[in-house]
Amino acid sequence: MKYANFPETPEDLDVFYEKCLEALFEKDRLAYLGHFLKGLIHNINGPLQNISMLLEILIRGLDAQDAFMRSHCKTDTEEWDELMLKQRTRFTHLHQQIAGVAQMLRDFMVIYEVERKGTELELNLVLTKLTNVFRADLFFKHQVELDLRLTKNLPMLHIPGRCLIPVLIHLIRNALVAMRGAKRKKLTIESLAMDGKVTVVFKDTGCGSSGNEEMWSGLFYSMWENPMPEGEEEKHSGFGLFAVERLLEPYGGKIRFEREEEGTRVILEIPVNRR
Repeated sequence: MKYANFPETPEDLDVFYEKCLEALFEKDRLAYLGHFLKGLIHNINGPLQNISMLLEILIRGLDAQDAFMRSHCKTDTEEWDELMLKQRTRFTHLHQQIAGVAQMLRDFMVIYEVERKGTELELNLVLTKLTNVFRADLFFKHQVELDLRLTKNLPMLHIPGRCLIPVLIHLIRNALVAMRGAKRKKLTIESLAMDGKVTVVFKDTGCGSSGNEEMWSGLFYSMWENPMPEGEEEKHSGFGLFAVERLLEPYGGKIRFEREEEGTRVILEIPVNRR
């Protein structure tokens, strides 16, 4: 493991400069990909709605088809019943899949609009939509158990979406990376309000860390690096938690880590009245 805050030698400065350029290039690449993705979602949404409506018509038409065949055709009842059951099951399953994809795209657009224009936001709405969007991650969708515990009627947060949403994404993604090699993969996200602050707790059952306090504080340095487990392909620029701390700072937001027997707890606190 190694981390660095500011370069101390010319060689370190060169490395720091190259990593900064690499991060900027990656940001630029993601920016135009995001622009294309928005257009793609817009163009996909219409056909998805048409497919969904067509499937609803087909499902309703099965009853008429069944009644017609029974009254006009001599057929094996057992074979016909089996065929109709398979058709209903497949059409219903496909309709549910289409509805799930359409909902994920709508949730993505909600997150996009909140991040683009939001000057204050409803935390529970963002967490709900964001965790649904994360279902696009196959590891999260198929292997991670999500426990979402959201306290109702939380106060609005006066923090731009462009600042808070990247923070939430970094923290969720870090939890997923930590659970890659874990036997039990459960992510608990809890929201609550107390003492003039809104708090979000992220609890994962990942590998955690047995490092000392210096290592934990080093997580927030720019260009922090920690070797991934053998065989893992996750890559990052080392700006994640450094960016989290800087994005929260103007709004009084704080973040801290707590070790647990199984995994790690990350506590995010944001003052309600800080503007």
